[in-house]
Amino acid sequence: MTLKNSISFLLLVALLVGFSACEETKYDITPYTGDNFYRFTSSGTAIFEDDPMPIEIPVRYSTTDGSSGSVEFEISGGAAGTDYEILNSSNTLSFDAGSGYQDVIRIQPVYNQPSASDAVLEITLTNPQNGVAGFPGPDGNNSTYLLTIKNECTRIPVGGTYVSLTTGQSTDGCCPDEVANHASVVTITDNGDGTYEVSDFSAGLYLEWYDVYGVTADLPLPVTLTVDGSVVTISGSEPFGTSVSGSGTYEKCSGAITYTWSNGYSDTGTVSLTLQQ
Repeated sequence: MTLKNSISFLLLVALLVGFSACEETKYDITPYTGDNFYRFTSSGTAIFEDDPMPIEIPVRYSTTDGSSGSVEFEISGGAAGTDYEILNSSNTLSFDAGSGYQDVIRIQPVYNQPSASDAVLEITLTNPQNGVAGFPGPDGNNSTYLLTIKNECTRIPVGGTYVSLTTGQSTDGCCPDEVANHASVVTITDNGDGTYEVSDFSAGLYLEWYDVYGVTADLPLPVTLTVDGSVVTISGSEPFGTSVSGSGTYEKCSGAITYTWSNGYSDTGTVSLTLQQ
């Protein structure tokens, strides 16, 4: 064999070895033939009691024959109507090919002031039809789900005397410079109808700007405050006849309120209120 032929032969052997090494290793896969089963996709989670949106807890049905099925759920722990509300029309979940063999448990947490502790709900799958609850086996894993509804803090009600810090900008020629961190005192009174009255929406800025036009410390500057969860809005009018509106936030744990307002002259201000203890 010539040298040239020897090299060609060795290259051929190397290629054959390479092709052989690239061949896939094949395994025999034994299909699952056990019970159909229902399961939660995780063991649990935690939410806050003032979360505005309900939680959706998925449950899946694994079926070997493509058949439909149903399973019920029970909840222990907490108090229905006080800690949570079930939004499902019944406690039965249904599964078929059209739903992708998945259904959800929908729970809305309820803010229940005052509450000193978290609520822990244990949700258990029961009465499975055409299957078993949880992964097959003696432990029945994922047949229960723990939902913790956390009490983040005790809500501080709106109302009382507040220390204010205000920054604002007038559009009037009398006072073109921005006022920053102006300190004052504001009172908020509960109207008894779900709204509140703020004694001075500007928190002292109007007196700072417009005393040249007759604004005095005795002049009332009230507006109506509404609180929806963590969102506040104000509405009313100011001494020169234009409307005042604004919006901001209410921090339930501290009682702090912050809002930004504007009037018909495009004056603006941002007011931060801290409740006096």
